Amino acid sequence: MIRKKALICLARMLKKDPERFDVKKMFVPLGEIFEGRHAGALSLVNGGASLLLTIMNQVNPDQLIDVQPKVVRFLHRLAINKECPSNYIYYHNPNPWLQMKLYKALQLWSPPEDKSVLSIVSEIVTKVLKKTDASEVLNKNNI
Repeated sequence: MIRKKALICLARMLKKDPERFDVKKMFVPLGEIFEGRHAGALSLVNGGASLLLTIMNQVNPDQLIDVQPKVVRFLHRLAINKECPSNYIYYHNPNPWLQMKLYKALQLWSPPEDKSVLSIVSEIVTKVLKKTDASEVLNKNNI
C-alpha cells in the first residue's frame, strides 16, 4: 500500500513540476512493476499504471517501448486468463479500472513490432470486442 501511494504521489509531483525529475531513470523500475513479484499486488500495479500514463503524457510514449511487452503480458493475464483475486472482480470483469488504464497506455504507443506481442494484443482486443455481452444491468454494460 505504501509503494502504491508513493507511485501516485510521484505521478502527481510529475504533473506539477515535470522539470524537476529525470523520467528516463524511472523507465526500468516502472517496467518491473508489471512483471515478477510485483505483478501480484494489483493495487501497486494500479499505481504504476497511473505513473506510466503520467510519464507517457510528458515524453514521447515510444521512449517507453521496452515497457510495452510487459504491460501487454500483464493485461493478457488480467483480461484473458482472469488472474485476479476475487475482491478485484467487478461484474465478472477482473479489475476493469486497471484494464482501462492499460488500454489507454496501449493507445498511446505505436503498434508493437514484435509479432508475439502483437498477437497478444490482437487476442485481447478480439476478446473484448467479440465476447462482451450486453446486459440489462447498467453497471455491467458500462464495464
